[in-house]
Amino acid sequence: MEPSVDRIMDYIGQMAAGYSTGLKWNEVAKLKSDMVLVPHRWIGVDLRALEAKCRVVGLDDKDTGTILDLVRKVQAGKRLVPQRSYRGFR
Repeated sequence: MEPSVDRIMDYIGQMAAGYSTGLKWNEVAKLKSDMVLVPHRWIGVDLRALEAKCRVVGLDDKDTGTILDLVRKVQAGKRLVPQRSYRGFR
């Protein structure tokens, strides 16, 4: 997995650990924005390796599924639309 994706997932794991309910909507919005702005970072990501990384950083099934779904969409060339306040976030 690309080092930048690895670092992003470490950050997401830290943020999710701070909330009792898992990953918050704004962290997902930030992730979407990065995927829109830097799609090449996500296109080559191996989904199995990403799923394993999600587990390592402590994400639950729901959050892991959300992230994998977003990456699948990027890899399929589908359009993601991050919330307005997070557009431009990398």
